[in-house]
Amino acid sequence: MKREKSIIETSAEKLLSISTLFKGKISSSSLAPCRVGMRDYHIFPDGDVFVCTTYPPIGNVLNQSAYDIWNGMLAKGIRKKTIECVDFGTQRCASSCFDHRTPTQEIKRAMLIIRQKM
Repeated sequence: MKREKSIIETSAEKLLSISTLFKGKISSSSLAPCRVGMRDYHIFPDGDVFVCTTYPPIGNVLNQSAYDIWNGMLAKGIRKKTIECVDFGTQRCASSCFDHRTPTQEIKRAMLIIRQKM
């Protein structure tokens, strides 16, 4: 599996836990509330904006500003629902923690890249 000083950034614990998803079980490795509603902003061809396709759109860029969509009551309600989502960590979730890095992981990744270039 993962070796010391490997370029694989994902922890061995998390790599091992991924197999549980393929068995239809919930992965408990480092699960935190879903953050997709706080960081994703997908604009579809018809202008609809989604933070997660499990939920309805939070607005439409054809008749609202991006600022108004992101800060609107609908978006705030959907974000609350994503945090409480029961699908998080299951096969049904396409936006699990396995898809995104935390800010700490991004910083570690950047430091690794800098060190490799020195």
